[in-house]
Amino acid sequence: MIIKRFKLHSIDQGNCRIYYTTRNSTGQKLLYCLMENHGIGLYRCSQDGEPDYEIPTPDATKHHFDIPTGDSQLENDVKTWVSQERGEE
Repeated sequence: MIIKRFKLHSIDQGNCRIYYTTRNSTGQKLLYCLMENHGIGLYRCSQDGEPDYEIPTPDATKHHFDIPTGDSQLENDVKTWVSQERGEE
């Protein structure tokens, strides 16, 4: 099984977003963000970092998100979200 990896790109505390990059099937680099909007949501972003649209939560068995290491509320919320998606909580 191929697992798509979402690599931690950056954290924007001011806009409550954690950015991730991944590559599509043709090797093009894509930007996504997890952001707080009545719960954590995954958004496809433009190259300048603006969320374009929310996408369905990916299957945790086929996707891997790097976990942020900080202790801000946003980072803790994303850690919890990733753990729940993996079935660890």
